[in-house]
Amino acid sequence: MNLLLMPELQLLILALGLLLYEAFVPGLAPRKVAYAAMLGVVAILLGTWLAPYSSEVEWHGLYHADALAVFFKRFFLITLFFVLWMSSDSVDLLPLGRAEFLILPLFTTVGMMLLASAINFMTIFVALELITISFYVLVAYQRNKAGSLEAGTKYLIGRCAFDRIFGLRDRFSLWFRRQHLAVQSGSGSGGGACA
Repeated sequence: MNLLLMPELQLLILALGLLLYEAFVPGLAPRKVAYAAMLGVVAILLGTWLAPYSSEVEWHGLYHADALAVFFKRFFLITLFFVLWMSSDSVDLLPLGRAEFLILPLFTTVGMMLLASAINFMTIFVALELITISFYVLVAYQRNKAGSLEAGTKYLIGRCAFDRIFGLRDRFSLWFRRQHLAVQSGSGSGGGACA
């Protein structure tokens, strides 16, 4: 599969492009950012029907774009379109950072789309982290309200406690060391999530 045909990469390029455009163009209306993002999401969604997908494992066993993954990617893109559409009406209520508020769901959707195609524990971990980092910012977005800051702090502390209780980071570290040693010895198969 060609990397440029991956909808995750296309959405990431769109999000980074909008973020840079918003940063360097003064006085840009947030609604224009929302409309540009919605237009890009529609183009990427149409591209998922036009570009062929293969059922082969890509990226050395980290990524798999089968029919179920493509279905969920389309579902996430349709949902993102409606989120941007609804957010464009209420963005005027925010005192600061209106355009960034509209761009952050794009990064969350990139993580969800990557999670739909993840077949390796490392890819699952990276996708979940991309989703949660965007959510941390969105939960505590209204910095002038104590409730928003409290929710963001509780979310961050709860996530850290979850990681410590279940030892996800430690398990990931042990899995990565085992894979590294297997590759060095020449007996590794690349492995999946259950390897």
